[in-house]
Amino acid sequence: MSPLLSGSDGEHPLEVLREMLRAITSQLGFQRAWIALAGAALREAIAGEGSALPHGSSQGLEEFALALLEKGEVDYLVVKKTDELPEELQGGDAVIIPVRVGRVGTGCGRVSCRFGAWSERAGAPRSCPESGFYPGECCFKRDVVGPVPTEVCAQCPLFPFALVLVARKEEIGRGDLLSVELLRQRLSLVAQGLYNDFIIDRYNKLSLTLSRVTMKMGELLDFKKRMDLLLGTAMAMLGADRGSIFIYDEGREELKYVAWRNMPEHIEFDAPRKADTGIAAWVARNAKSLLLQDNVENEFYRGIDPSVKSAVSVPLFSKGEVFGVLNLSVISPGRRLCETDLRMVESLAYFGTAGIENAFLYHRMEERERLYRKLLAKMINAQEDERKK
Repeated sequence: MSPLLSGSDGEHPLEVLREMLRAITSQLGFQRAWIALAGAALREAIAGEGSALPHGSSQGLEEFALALLEKGEVDYLVVKKTDELPEELQGGDAVIIPVRVGRVGTGCGRVSCRFGAWSERAGAPRSCPESGFYPGECCFKRDVVGPVPTEVCAQCPLFPFALVLVARKEEIGRGDLLSVELLRQRLSLVAQGLYNDFIIDRYNKLSLTLSRVTMKMGELLDFKKRMDLLLGTAMAMLGADRGSIFIYDEGREELKYVAWRNMPEHIEFDAPRKADTGIAAWVARNAKSLLLQDNVENEFYRGIDPSVKSAVSVPLFSKGEVFGVLNLSVISPGRRLCETDLRMVESLAYFGTAGIENAFLYHRMEERERLYRKLLAKMINAQEDERKK
């Protein structure tokens, strides 16, 4: 059977894709075939093999294909040689085949995505839960000045195609269109396999990271060292510029730093602060996470450093009660944190604080003993001053 319609059992989708590209020219009579646009899953699969993109195309061809596809939802497009074509397609007809998988989204709602129209036409727009697992800087985390580069689009988690295939032939007839339809269906199955493998691998890597953090946490008896490890791991996962962890004393309604990285120098880390205003206080009192996006002027965020452009704040639990707050922020004007970043930190916080009760109770005892010694020293000094008088 033709590789256009089937692949060997257990064969890697990337190898099936290579066979299909060969079959387009050897069996269907096309002169040339290109992968004009490849989504993040395909790029990751190819990078994992240490090979180049098979039949990769030029930037001009990719921009040409993307411009046509943005005009509407289509199964494939046939472009006649009389039209203005990129250099690769001159001298023949061309067919442009967008290949989709079951994922369309609108993002976190805080950025305008150029692919939002596809999501609306799909009839089931949703937040994209995969954005945190894609390589490169997606539009959630960077401000693109001017026209969006095709490279950025293809790596965007909301990019509606797994790949876009372009093939050239002297003249495309009706019989070729039937072959194109079969090709599109088969490519969709191949792309779905690539996408599934990619997402499973990404989730496995995240699970492995969480498992290692949990194991390392169990080896550390010192509470402050545990919190410092949690903070460092969270900052590395999100690429945050600053981070801190507060301990929350509900009885005193106070917050006190226990770990911090790259914070402003004017902060007094040893001095408790009242948990009456600010982001961390709200998170501690309400036991809910918070995502800050370009809203530092709001009265709710009173006291926040105006250089912060985006931040997440997550409650830390012990036996169902909030004992602390983890804060991460970015100050670079061209970056922002999104909903997926928040969910990843929540997962890390959950696993990172598992089994931390004994260490936290010991920390509380140390704090009370330190306070007792401080009060005792003050009392002895007062008595000594009174005796001298």
